[in-house]
Amino acid sequence: MSIEINLDGYEIVYNPGHEWNGTYMTIFYARDLGLYPSIHEHTGEETNGGLPQKADLQAHLTRATDDISRLIPDADYRGVGVIDWEFWRPLWRRNWGSKKADLQAHLARATDDISRLIPDADYRGVGVIDWEFWRPLWRRNWGSKADLASSIQEPAGQGSAGVVIWGAWEDVNSKENCLILRDYVTTTFGPFAKEMVQQAADCSRTECNNHGRVDLNLGQYDIVVNPGEAFMGPYISLFYERKLGMCPCYHEYHLDQAIHGGLPQTVDLSDHKEKVADDIARIVPDADYQGLGVIDWESWRPLYERNWAKKDIYRKQSEELVQSRHPDLSKKEVKAKAKEEYETAARAMMEETLDLVKSLRPGGFWGFYLFPDSYNSPGSIRSRKGKTYGCPQKVKDQNDRLDWLWEGSTGLYPSVYVTYMFKNMVNTEQFVRGRVSEAFRVMDSRQGQDIPIYPYMWLRYREEIEYITQADLVHSIGEIAGLGSAGVVIWGASFDVNSKAKCLKLEEYVRTVFGPYAKKITATAVECGQRECSGHGRCVTNYETSISHEMMQGAGGLEQAQALQVEDFPDIVQLTPEQLAALDEEEDAPFFQAEDEEEQARPNDDVLEYFQQMELQPGREGVTCRCYPGWAGDTCASPAHEEL
Repeated sequence: MSIEINLDGYEIVYNPGHEWNGTYMTIFYARDLGLYPSIHEHTGEETNGGLPQKADLQAHLTRATDDISRLIPDADYRGVGVIDWEFWRPLWRRNWGSKKADLQAHLARATDDISRLIPDADYRGVGVIDWEFWRPLWRRNWGSKADLASSIQEPAGQGSAGVVIWGAWEDVNSKENCLILRDYVTTTFGPFAKEMVQQAADCSRTECNNHGRVDLNLGQYDIVVNPGEAFMGPYISLFYERKLGMCPCYHEYHLDQAIHGGLPQTVDLSDHKEKVADDIARIVPDADYQGLGVIDWESWRPLYERNWAKKDIYRKQSEELVQSRHPDLSKKEVKAKAKEEYETAARAMMEETLDLVKSLRPGGFWGFYLFPDSYNSPGSIRSRKGKTYGCPQKVKDQNDRLDWLWEGSTGLYPSVYVTYMFKNMVNTEQFVRGRVSEAFRVMDSRQGQDIPIYPYMWLRYREEIEYITQADLVHSIGEIAGLGSAGVVIWGASFDVNSKAKCLKLEEYVRTVFGPYAKKITATAVECGQRECSGHGRCVTNYETSISHEMMQGAGGLEQAQALQVEDFPDIVQLTPEQLAALDEEEDAPFFQAEDEEEQARPNDDVLEYFQQMELQPGREGVTCRCYPGWAGDTCASPAHEEL
């Protein structure tokens, strides 16, 4: 009995007859192409000599020629050709774990010779092909729509040519599994795939002149971008958890799934650093790299008590680990030891990673995204009954325990994503000032010289698909510049540009609002630094009076925004308690009750009255200078040694 899964209606390309090898794709495993040398992972048995340097390359190529002729008889084959050789890796240092053996690869020569047989086929190794392999079934759980969005949608947003859907025999080894797969394709995966293909085609054909992208022309606004607007490049490189080393974590949606051991204290730090070195060599090949190097590890936090909500698993698993090793300890002793072991390992993981990347690319500005944090979002303020937007003393004390992180960093990257709750309000400026000021405080506490601060901004509100207004650009980027930051990193997500309408909306926003403002604020900051700081520093000035009013007057219809007081709170009353609770995407609201684990109070109608009573810090008056390293004095006119 066969169960048909109709893929035709979902824009999914597959080989005729659903054959494994065919017109559109052919995949070669170790036994399918030539005489691939390997060592059995469990028995140690050698096949075809075991090692690349012991293989008979000529015999291998002869056999590969026969295999190609047999499996791909069409000499004009133009499909995807994937060579899946996974026993060993061609770079010596990449053979960690079970692959640690005496290997020396000859893969490049073999691939070149094979490719001459059918020149138009796309022959690349699985690890470097510009298609993404993704398996919807993992531990018998099918990927949810959210999983599809975070996996398939992300490669599409990065410009991948397509996605290869892979599966295994056990996925369809019973009638029940086949029916489950058919239902999943029909209800979830198929419609999602069709939507993604159509969105990509619409964006490329209709809005991108068939070039595959919308040209934002960011350079004309003095916005620095990597060549070709690439994700990684000479100006900025962003490393997520899977892109740098072997960062341990638990799967975000399947918390029972540990990745690289799950906890910092269980990872093999030597293997991690070996892979970090390899990743840096591959992703940042320029040894003289002088751009921003941002490490974005968000699954866990290095301070034990800051792992709440979903991150609480790192505390629970740490305590279980201690309990298994020391069954005679009391509950209090287990918690104390778990905290000590966790924080020691987390520090080693982050500190040694920083030390390594700095040694490999010493000209880069290396730091961790979200550090330092101030926990001054509306949810945190309400939970602690705060009266200002400044960083609370408790948080400052905790940040001081991370002095090793500030000493080891050569750049700081706090986040100042703007909340819709404070749309067009000076409260946004107060929130941003609290976060950026804390970054400068920890930077000033360092023993070494000053390092640049680049806050992260999102051009839309955190909880709304709406770009921030010009008034809020002033309240955010204007405040960032006014505090003397080196610049701002503009972040976005593939979700922001995954449709024709969104692509058009972004282009219009950049052209009419953000671009002109960015150009003007940059020119103003540069001119002030030249005039007031001898060209050797940045102005720390009252941008609220010197720039905000001028910018708003030219925005059209925003003049009243400059006069908004905290009593004018037009939007918050329209939000439900559920929406208010969701405002704090970083889940910092429970922070001030994490230790005693009291139930977090839900926001209610009294929240409007609460924020009406908030105290606002006064605007800064006059101009002072924050000098570049090597310069000193009120106007940064003197070399630093003359001040000693």
